[in-house]
Amino acid sequence: MEISPDFFKKIFPEFKDNEDKFIQIFLNINSKKLSKDFFGVEWELAVLNLSAHQLITSSKGTLNKEVISENIAGVQRTYKSINSSNECYSSTPYGLEYLRIKKENSYTRCFVT
Repeated sequence: MEISPDFFKKIFPEFKDNEDKFIQIFLNINSKKLSKDFFGVEWELAVLNLSAHQLITSSKGTLNKEVISENIAGVQRTYKSINSSNECYSSTPYGLEYLRIKKENSYTRCFVT
């Protein structure tokens, strides 16, 4: 089943002003990238949240990195490095929800016999 931009906007009305073609790009990529076997019944929710996260971060151009030092006159700025492969997802509530779904399904897979 293909997830449509209209369905995406019903779930996340805050994206109503985003162009359908950009939403569809992320939905298509994530629909192929995320395994239905891994996410099970929450696959659609994982695709939606990951796509929402990527829409937010792509519109900003960069991830929300913490500034740890700044020199205004010399225009020097130092950012905290991301040291976890999942840390970038914590910059949006959609990324956090994606991580929660991913983590829950990881636990489920470990305990199913």
